[in-house]
Amino acid sequence: MSSRPISVPSAASSGLWLLRSRTIRSAALLVACSSAGLAAQPLPWEYWHDLLEVARVDERTRLSLRSSFCHDGCRFDRHGGDADSRFIAVVDGPDGPEGVLFDQTGPGALTRIWMTSGFGTSVALGTAARIRFYFDDANQPQLDLPLEQLFDGSRPPFIPPLALDRLGASGGNISLVPMPYAERLRVTLLGETSQPLWFQFHHHRLRPDVEVESWDPAADLDALSALLASGGDDPWPPGGSWSEIASELDPGDEIELRAEGEGVVTALRVIAPAQRRGDLELDLQFDARGADRVRLLDYFGLAAQAVSRPGSLFWAPADDDELTAWLPMPHRSAARVVVRSRAGRGEDPIPVTLALRRTARPVPEEMGLLRVATTADTSAPELDGNDLEIFAADRPSRWVGVYAELSAELSQHFYLEGDERVRVDGESSPSSYGTGTEDFYGGGFYFDQGPYSSALSGMLEQRGAPPASTSMYRWMPADGAIARDRLRAGLEPGAEGDLAMQARHTAWWYESSARDTDEWTRVDHFEAGDPGQRAAHGWTSPLDFAERQLTARYEGEPPVEETVAVLERGPGPSSFHLQARGCGDLLRLRRLFDAADAGQAAEVTVRRGAGDDDGAVARTALSFSVANTQRRWSEIDLDVALPAPAAGGEIVQVTVDAQPENTAGRFSEARWELWCYASTLLFGDGFEAGDVSSWSATAGVTASTQQRP
Repeated sequence: MSSRPISVPSAASSGLWLLRSRTIRSAALLVACSSAGLAAQPLPWEYWHDLLEVARVDERTRLSLRSSFCHDGCRFDRHGGDADSRFIAVVDGPDGPEGVLFDQTGPGALTRIWMTSGFGTSVALGTAARIRFYFDDANQPQLDLPLEQLFDGSRPPFIPPLALDRLGASGGNISLVPMPYAERLRVTLLGETSQPLWFQFHHHRLRPDVEVESWDPAADLDALSALLASGGDDPWPPGGSWSEIASELDPGDEIELRAEGEGVVTALRVIAPAQRRGDLELDLQFDARGADRVRLLDYFGLAAQAVSRPGSLFWAPADDDELTAWLPMPHRSAARVVVRSRAGRGEDPIPVTLALRRTARPVPEEMGLLRVATTADTSAPELDGNDLEIFAADRPSRWVGVYAELSAELSQHFYLEGDERVRVDGESSPSSYGTGTEDFYGGGFYFDQGPYSSALSGMLEQRGAPPASTSMYRWMPADGAIARDRLRAGLEPGAEGDLAMQARHTAWWYESSARDTDEWTRVDHFEAGDPGQRAAHGWTSPLDFAERQLTARYEGEPPVEETVAVLERGPGPSSFHLQARGCGDLLRLRRLFDAADAGQAAEVTVRRGAGDDDGAVARTALSFSVANTQRRWSEIDLDVALPAPAAGGEIVQVTVDAQPENTAGRFSEARWELWCYASTLLFGDGFEAGDVSSWSATAGVTASTQQRP
């Protein structure tokens, strides 16, 4: 064994404290915390102001996906023709009928649009159809352009790297231009609308207390453009201190760097022979969370046979022995990174260098700790309906990235037909339901233009001979799912969920410890179709209504069926109250309804307090809903922030002013639920609060050697 000198600035000159670890070879660093204050909190999608914002598990927003997946079971989510299920509705526009693709009430923001069209292969979207964006209450579109020009780079701000057409994204068309809206955004299609069209609209649904200015086409997006154009260059501003350790690792040996204090690791670099990368693994540990262990190849997005990879926002290009990742790694008390040899006994030692760059700075409470995990899953026809697991989280979390390797014993890439499905906080139906695997990664038609790479997505390699295989990545700094309590991401095995295939996913997410003493809980609910429960919750309405039993399924697989009494009524108000026992400021209303009719919109007023004039009030809206006659149970959530008054804070009064926009004029209510963070003492021992007292520390740097037993 041998070790070369460790390149670490001296403690006297740099303010570094160097630690000694109980493990095999180690070095460590600590930079004194900066006293500089933080700027005002950006909106949840404005990560380009400060990359640390990627780590914020933001309680102001929820991420959802409006997509063209088939509700009627069509095999390839194929649409078009007279009865076009892509459209939420067809409305009269200033120049004739327009098909509504997207309709959401604000405050919110549209942060990613993806589309493709074609028959077997992708084609240009063309100019026959026009896409229109109506903001707030405008009768005229603020943006009106041929569909193709939303992606082809001819119309600022929809120019690279903020927009890519099918040639730049291998069959897909992508817009990353953020489009916020204060009150409402409606996106429509005018003209030639019979062509097949697949689409995804990723959007934020903000709490009503969050102020947003609606989209300005002249908004300054230079910083975002520069960041996405970096092509794998270091995305962080100058600064920070590097620490490095190097050694030759025999099988089972490891080297380690660690830091104490508050700060952010902004770069992780590993230098090792490319042909030996498969024999190395990483451990990442922040504060007192357990360590995450992952293969070096998975962390850096490299298939087993790959020796190179283009760069992206969070990866430097991999074209030699050096691998660098730029993901922010915040910590409040300690950070620890280990590289370990997984080589078999008797194999040659591996020369390895591990380097970290760290900046001392305050870490706000909502910033989560980086987590990473790899799942390897296999599907088979007899497991019909079970998704392949991408990852699962059981704390408040924000999903930011995924690298996938998929394969099947096929000569074609049918495994790419599967849709991604994401559920958060106990949802019965996915709040994000995609249209195909390659669509999720930005491409189209099995990536018919070959490998591509961009700052936020790419397809790295695809093989056609049995077994067929594809490797892909996607970063989601502006449009990854955020969960208050739990997050489940899965992939449908093929077009109908019954394809035998193999999947390997490495997922990155940030996990918050800010709510470790709280539990996300359903604290009250009632079934609106039950007269006794209505009476117990003070449900009243001046309207005529009807009650009926409905047995139906929720969207998603495997199908979940439930029988609930439904109350149906027309436009106008109803009111009821729920109990918010032990709740803090953040409340969530969840409504279960019959989705047979589209357009079940409503204005909702939420008051916290026992009297009509007491307490805080929030006003929000239930957006225009999509019809689903196949899976009729649907849920929609509303988040509000209401501090409890001095008296009567356990009472939440709700008024629902239904404004249905369907032909029948129907609005349905089956169940109302109230969710919140309820305080608990489950984590009172302080372990999850960042206790690192068990980590030994002395001044100086050591690089000890020890043989594996």
